[in-house]
Amino acid sequence: MKDSKSDAQQPAGEESARNFRLACVALTFVFVIYSMLQVTVPVYALSLGASPLMLGVVFSAPFLLPLLFAIPMGGW
Repeated sequence: MKDSKSDAQQPAGEESARNFRLACVALTFVFVIYSMLQVTVPVYALSLGASPLMLGVVFSAPFLLPLLFAIPMGGW
């Protein structure tokens, strides 16, 4: 006699494995695209006439907030 709980859990396990594989593939594509854009965006911006100083300001802006919070949070 088969246990009905094991039959009910099997499809859920297969579905979760499929979802995990899908998430891994999607994150791989996001990482590859992000890595490619890190090179192409500054080159394209320079070709449009942006100054290297402006590129530095724009690309370092997302890292400013973690830099400001790192020391107080580390001391806390």
